[in-house]
Amino acid sequence: MTKMIMIVDDEPDTVDLVKLVLETEGYEI
Repeated sequence: MTKMIMIVDDEPDTVDLVKLVLETEGYEI
């Protein structure tokens, strides 16, 4: 991962995974 995203969340790993999946599917975040 080249992106350094600071996220304050109970489950940041889950958020990163969801974003990765969405980006892979072609969605813009």
